[in-house]
Order: sequence, then structure tokens, then C-alpha cells
Amino acid sequence: MIGSIFHFNDYNRGRFVAEIAKSVRPSQRVFDAGAGPCKYKPLFSHCEFKTQDFCSYTGSEHKYGEIDSISDITSTLVPDASFDMILSTEVLEHAPRPDLAIGAFARSITLFSKLCPSPRDTERIVCGGANLSPW
Repeated sequence: MIGSIFHFNDYNRGRFVAEIAKSVRPSQRVFDAGAGPCKYKPLFSHCEFKTQDFCSYTGSEHKYGEIDSISDITSTLVPDASFDMILSTEVLEHAPRPDLAIGAFARSITLFSKLCPSPRDTERIVCGGANLSPW
């Protein structure tokens, strides 16, 4: 309960991703764009889960997990139509050109796939880059 109050955004984002993970079938392939520390990987242990990040942050406060594709989010190095779901959690807010990132996502997913941006990433898409979040 305390976590949901003091770490509101992390808590709700974690619940959002956990619900998405439940909908993924074992035969599906999921791509975590901007995976950073790969904290959601355990939620997707029942399917094929690949990660991407540009791995350019430095400093002791930021640790990267095991990243499969080290690249810019706008030029992800994966084959066309190779994933059933793209997970994007607070990544687009850091992209100078989120439209190019969405284009790369669209190229990477199969027909009838899901793009699952977190609420803050959705704001970035819908509001043209404006951060309307109250926190």
C-alpha cells in the first residue's frame, strides 16, 4: 500500500505491464523498447522476450539489464514483422522524434499485433510531445 502512494507512477506502471503480460500467449514474441534494467522480463518468462536500449546513460544510479539489441529506438535492428507485441514504458518521452520510433515499431510488429505504450508514452504520442502528467 505504501508503495502505491509514494511510488505512484512506478506502482501503476508495474500493474499495467503485469496485466499486459497475462494476455501474452507462450508462442508470442514480445519486444521491450527502451528496456533499461529489464525489470519487466520476469513477467514475460512464459514467452520469447527481447530487449532494446541505446545503453548510453552513465553513472552509478542507472544499471542496464541484459540487452539484446543496442540501438537507437528509431532504428531498432530487428527484422520486419518479427514481434507480436511491443512494450514501451516511458521511452517515447525521451525520443527527440517519437514519430520515427513509432514507425520503427510499426515495421517490427506482425499484422494483428499490439503496441503497448505506458500512459506517459501515450501522452507523448497523442499530445505531440507535451508532458501533461501531474507527477
